[in-house]
Formats: sequence, C-alpha cells, structure tokens
Amino acid sequence: MNGLIIGDTPSFGHGKFLTKLLQEVGIEEDQIQITSVVKEDVPVRENEMEKRKEDLEALVKELRPRYILLMGATAARVLLDVADVNEVRGKWLREKNNIPCLVTYHPAAALMDEGKILGLKKDLEQFSHAVRGRKRWRLKQLVKQRHFQWLTLGTFTFFLLLVLALIWVN
Repeated sequence: MNGLIIGDTPSFGHGKFLTKLLQEVGIEEDQIQITSVVKEDVPVRENEMEKRKEDLEALVKELRPRYILLMGATAARVLLDVADVNEVRGKWLREKNNIPCLVTYHPAAALMDEGKILGLKKDLEQFSHAVRGRKRWRLKQLVKQRHFQWLTLGTFTFFLLLVLALIWVN
C-alpha cells in the first residue's frame, strides 16, 4: 500500500468532501487506506490518547505504508507529538518507523474556514505525487539533466572538433 490517511475522527458528513478532493488530485482507492484516531463520535479523554497512539502505531507497523497523511491536530499530536498543525502544515516529517508523514488540515476544519481549503488542496496534491510515485517526476528530471549534460558535452565536443579542424586546415 502506498498511502495511509489518518484523520482525527470518522468523517461522516465530510467524507464526501474528502472523496471529491482525493479524486481531483488523482488518488485511487486502491492506493490508500483511510482511518482515524478516534473510532467513534465521542470526545476522547487525554488519558485515552496513549491507547489510541499504541493502536495507531500498531496499525502503521502492520500496514507499512510508504507515506502517511495526517489530517488534523489530533492525528498529528498522536503520531508525531505535534502541538500545532499550522506550524508543520505542508511539511514532510518522519514518524518513529521513519515513514514520511505530511501534516494538513482536517476536511471539517477546511469546510469551517474556507481559507484552509487551498492549503488542504495543495497538501493533497503533494501527497498524491508521493503516493502515485515520484518515479515519473524523477524520470523527467533525469531526462532533463541528461539532456542538459549531453548538450553541454555536445557543445564542448563541437568546439573541440572545430578548433582541431582549424588547426589541421592551417
């Protein structure tokens, strides 16, 4: 599995919004799994968070995703011990098993504050590129670099041959 999306709570009404965004950025259902820190729609006491953390870490260890998207403050706090989503939103961090994690807003927060929707979309695009495989991007970069190197080598070779030809003619 390429990606694991971990939200704060089950997205009852916000699930459709998330599904729409995932489709927009090209993430297929077979590339990801979605779960949440809190399994039921009731407030969680602070003393229960350690159990949630253990459960989440066990799930991550079992699934071994290549990338994790943490949606919301609770998910970021439980897995990465991050206090404020705004400080790390859009940045790749690593959890204890060295899996790259991207922190972003929860869809519910984005719907309540429309200013966060753009940031959420940008983060989902980043996550999408990672999950769908950076190899395509890397291949394009290598082609460009090799082409540039070839052009540079070709230009050097051309001038070297030109100088040798001028020396030989004279």
